[in-house]
Amino acid sequence: GQISQIKNVTIEFTDLDAIKATIIERQPAIIWCADSGETRCYFADEVGFIFSSAPQFSANVFYTVSGNLPDDPVGKFAPNAKDLQEITQFLYLIEGTAKNGMSNLPVFSTVDINDEGEYEALVRPRGGTASSTWKIFFKGGQDPKELVSNLATILGSDVFKKETGGNLSK
Repeated sequence: GQISQIKNVTIEFTDLDAIKATIIERQPAIIWCADSGETRCYFADEVGFIFSSAPQFSANVFYTVSGNLPDDPVGKFAPNAKDLQEITQFLYLIEGTAKNGMSNLPVFSTVDINDEGEYEALVRPRGGTASSTWKIFFKGGQDPKELVSNLATILGSDVFKKETGGNLSK
């Protein structure tokens, strides 16, 4: 319920007859869905705590991750909370790197986590359409900064440019 949306409460006695309470609400970092294509989706914060169900339109606003979920996940950590932290950091690093001049990095929309801890990311080229999507597979437990660096290196390589003409939609 509503309690799961509260991240932190601080109570302070300001003088003998006054109390100051500060409440910090959780902010969604990602949407977690039970399975790819599933309509049962939830908001999770940056550490993988699921705190609220997510409306269906949210998938276009937030990154979407899918993987195993219990029947009633609100108020619990996602089973792959450590993976979620890595994925969230990776996705936001991709966006930050793309905004800072690496425009060849793709736009990620969804990431599926399988039972072996492998990730399958659905991506599209920047400025591309949903029909020009492709997949990237990577193993969990890697340093997100290193993953972004490796992806940028591959996409900027002469071999990649020769094979695809630098066009990710081919």
